Amino acid sequence: MYVEVMVETPMSLTKKQKELLGEFEAAGPAEKTSPESAGFFAKVKDLWTDLKS
Repeated sequence: MYVEVMVETPMSLTKKQKELLGEFEAAGPAEKTSPESAGFFAKVKDLWTDLKS
């Protein structure tokens, strides 16, 4: 299986957008960590658990 992901990053933000991103950051991390922080086997385990549910 191949997956192609295209991520677009805004080149400039308005003042309001910057404020909203600051609030989002201040709210703290989500329950799950970012994918980069989990190892390969942890990702496989999470996938398997999700598939079983």
